[in-house]
Amino acid sequence: MLDIALRLLPVFALIALGAGVARTKLLSAEGWQGLERINYWVLFPALLFASIVSADISRGDAGRLALAVIAADVVIALAVLGARPFLRLSGPAFTSVFQGSVRWNGYVGLGLAGSLLGDAGLGLAAVAAAVLVPLNNLMSVYVLSRFAGARPASIGQTLRSIAFNPLILATVSGGLMLAAGLQPPRAVLETLDLLGRATIALGLLCVGAAMDLGPLRRAGVTVLSTAAVKLLVAPALAFGACLALGLTGAPMVAAVLCMAAPLAPSSYILARQLGGDATLAANLVTATTLLSLVTVPLALALVR
Repeated sequence: MLDIALRLLPVFALIALGAGVARTKLLSAEGWQGLERINYWVLFPALLFASIVSADISRGDAGRLALAVIAADVVIALAVLGARPFLRLSGPAFTSVFQGSVRWNGYVGLGLAGSLLGDAGLGLAAVAAAVLVPLNNLMSVYVLSRFAGARPASIGQTLRSIAFNPLILATVSGGLMLAAGLQPPRAVLETLDLLGRATIALGLLCVGAAMDLGPLRRAGVTVLSTAAVKLLVAPALAFGACLALGLTGAPMVAAVLCMAAPLAPSSYILARQLGGDATLAANLVTATTLLSLVTVPLALALVR
């Protein structure tokens, strides 16, 4: 387990570095927000698209990996939705709990897979991202539209939120090209590869910069129980799904890593835009990021 923790240390070191740099005021809050936007709209979609169109699906592992993470994600989503009548939460708070249970931080997930498994692991994690990104965005936008406001958002508003999401556009277009057996020109792939190389380091720095320990001190049962679902139950379900599908080795590790990744900071942005409990979402991002220092090595010890 110590060996696993040491191999994952660079990922968490970049998060800590981002937190430290943010406190030096080297960049203003607006500067960090600009970096996040570049990463979200340009760099991360480039990485996802390039990794997906270059993925090796000849062995069939990619399909089973995708099915494993979909199964784990959908089980959790249905369980949280089913538990809603028994939770003493407002509509906006419930939407943040839902996001905190199913969404994952792609920067951390791909960073962990790349650190532990190399380029092959990065490709496998990108396959997981290809199905999890659109699935989680669809579910989250629906739940926010349904429960955050006094009345549900219109179908048009919901569809617009989904249709213009850059991560969905990148994963869907990359998946379609892969399925059709098409490849972009070499120069295009090399350009996308250069862009993608910047996204993980920059994304992890932004994760650290966005962490706020102040509100976390007031975190209660809701934050801790949601974090337990995200960091412990989700990877355990992915592990079980992999076993059921006969998936082992690097694809299993990639699936568990992606499901063990902490909550994405974009959940806070989505909560703020669509009327969710943004403060609770921020607390969940910080709590899951910090707790994943312990839970990720535990999850990996299960599969290695």
